[in-house]
Amino acid sequence: MLIRDLIINDLFEVPTMLRGMPVDLLRRGVTASNILTIHGLIKNVSISMRGKELMINYEGPGKSAGDGQYELLIDSPITPREIQCSSCRYEVLSSNTIKVVHGGKFTIKVLGP
Repeated sequence: MLIRDLIINDLFEVPTMLRGMPVDLLRRGVTASNILTIHGLIKNVSISMRGKELMINYEGPGKSAGDGQYELLIDSPITPREIQCSSCRYEVLSSNTIKVVHGGKFTIKVLGP
C-alpha cells in the first residue's frame, strides 16, 4: 500500500481519507501537497491528532456531488463524540466513518469520547 493511499484512497466509489493510517503517524502530523487522484488534484492536506482530537485541513476535490460540491469519506481513528466543520457539511455514517460534502476546501475537527 502506498503512503498516498493512507492519506486519500480513490479506489473506492467515494474517495476515503485515513483508511489504515497508523495512529502514530497521525500523532506526529501528516502533510502532503499535489496529490493526483482520479477526481483531480488535491492541493494540500494536513492531518494531526492530539489526544482525542483529530484535525484535518483539506484543499482539493473529491467525488463530484453536483453544484460545485464534492464528497469524501473520513475513516476516523477515533469514534466521534462531537464534530466541528468549517466550510462543509457532514454526516456520521457509522461509528468511525464520516461523510463530508464541501466546495473544494474545508477544515474539520473530530473530538472523541
